[in-house]
Amino acid sequence: MTAAIIIAKGHSSRLPKKNLLPFCGKPLFVWSVFQAKCSHLIDEVYVSTDHDEIERLAKKAGAHVIRRPTLHHDITAGPIYCHAIHEVRKQIEFDRMVAILPTSPLKHPYDLDESIRLYERIPGEWKRVVSLTPVAETFVYKKTGPRTFEPSVIGDKGWEYLTQGGAWNVMPPEVYLRVSSRATLYDSEVDYGAEGAAKRAKQDANEPVYYYALQEYQQFDIDSWNDFQICEAIMERLILTSPDVYERYAEDNLLDNCLGGAEE
Repeated sequence: MTAAIIIAKGHSSRLPKKNLLPFCGKPLFVWSVFQAKCSHLIDEVYVSTDHDEIERLAKKAGAHVIRRPTLHHDITAGPIYCHAIHEVRKQIEFDRMVAILPTSPLKHPYDLDESIRLYERIPGEWKRVVSLTPVAETFVYKKTGPRTFEPSVIGDKGWEYLTQGGAWNVMPPEVYLRVSSRATLYDSEVDYGAEGAAKRAKQDANEPVYYYALQEYQQFDIDSWNDFQICEAIMERLILTSPDVYERYAEDNLLDNCLGGAEE
């Protein structure tokens, strides 16, 4: 069984209550619920929240709700997902999860299913699929002062690098719990920085991590009003190609005919 877990908090320091802001006709976080509900391969949809209105709207959209305590605002996503996994396991048995952040709504109707299908094709048990965006040209510069910098640390024009995008992952719940084994709901001291990432990468060196390739315009994560406006324009122009594009996909039983993912 596959469970989608969406974490949606009520507080946001840079864009107040962004998960509840109207985005192309729905509250922002509801798009992630709606997209997961339209999937052919997701069996149950859960929303973890600390907010009454998000709980009400999540239930109205057809999701199960995991209520969590209000936490300090700088807590990372890891402890929240770990809490959600344990709570979902009290209700159902599931062997894979789709962890979704609702602040990246630019998903085509087929994207979640195609990433799950990629996951299914990967051999082994301890495996992960992460949504990432291939980048044609990558140039990274390091700041050395208020207005000074070093020559490019990374310089590439050959599609050799990826950037974050889409904000969802497919994996067994055990993998998430192991990667975040030190995380608890009341601990924001978990090492999710570069040093922690390097340590986890070394531990997981022999385990497959695959990526589902997104289009360049899907890489946005809404963190400001500018992000919000840009994403809304992209959603209207490139994702919502017809008013019922998601509903038509959800009703289409010919899953093998869906074509998804960016060309690599």
